[in-house]
Amino acid sequence: MMTTRLLHSKIQKKVVCDYDEKSNNIKNFLCLDGEDVVTAKVSDHHPIIHDKTLFWNIMMQGKMRKGLTENSYNNGFGIIETDAQYKKRLICIGKIIAEIITYHPFIEVISLCEGPINSVDLNALLHSFHAVPCMKKFFKDSINKNGLYKPSMTGFPNWGLLMMVDSRYEVSQISCDFLEKLPIKDKLVNRFQLWKLKKEEAVKYVALCHLPFSGDENIKDKNKLSLCGKMYCDLINKILDQYSNQELMICGDFNLNPYLINKINDRILDKVENNNSILFSIDTKSKTDFIKSVTVDGILLSLLKKKKYYSSQIDFSLFNKLKREEQLFKQYTNTMHKRTM
Repeated sequence: MMTTRLLHSKIQKKVVCDYDEKSNNIKNFLCLDGEDVVTAKVSDHHPIIHDKTLFWNIMMQGKMRKGLTENSYNNGFGIIETDAQYKKRLICIGKIIAEIITYHPFIEVISLCEGPINSVDLNALLHSFHAVPCMKKFFKDSINKNGLYKPSMTGFPNWGLLMMVDSRYEVSQISCDFLEKLPIKDKLVNRFQLWKLKKEEAVKYVALCHLPFSGDENIKDKNKLSLCGKMYCDLINKILDQYSNQELMICGDFNLNPYLINKINDRILDKVENNNSILFSIDTKSKTDFIKSVTVDGILLSLLKKKKYYSSQIDFSLFNKLKREEQLFKQYTNTMHKRTM
């Protein structure tokens, strides 16, 4: 595995990388010797990029879950990791994020699920960031020296939600009082958080969530979602409606297909990558294990955010078109000039 400095040097020299322009994501990484994160077993979710934001469930330390009838795993590979193995993977995750930011310097927000929850592991991840110049913009804030924002409700499990923001923004945590009225409120503690980001007169909101498993990962019909799954859909719809006149992004591992949250057409201009994650399962009859792909991750935009995003894409396309026409015009005039000489 190459060092962080060597990796950065190769990226700066524009070493060929498999870049999927349609999805705006780097699928294969130099620091993984050309592999993607699932093939390399770095995470059971692929990263997603949309509207200056990176979202990625980076997979918590691999462990076994002991159930009443059978055991399972907390990850899509069905693996158990030692502390040393987990730390090594976190360093690799840091290199991948740095590579993404190097290729996408316009990214202003990094939102992560299942991040490290203890200081030793957290420092391992942060240390891998500090070695790469492109990550410095996330660490200039003297108030928040480690550059991390996270929910921290005491007395409840820490689910590893982490956010990093370009330090030009002033960040404040928004109280989620509306969760108090929900019968599932305890399930969402430290699994959902909303922040306000302000830069001069510009204001936008970022919500980060990792909804609990409810057995809905493979459901394709909204009517067949579990009771909790339907409540989660109602919650996301309520937030999108409440912030429809604000610039809001919801970055989430919803543990259900985001297209089921509302009508399919409502996901236009959102970012939902099909089969973006893998799930480890055991056949109840044959007792054999298998891995299958699921669609559970997404970056959802409020109505106003979609309008501004759409406008920015039109302007960008128009700019490129005008630039190409200018180049063609110059080529044409130069050719005509040579002919008259």
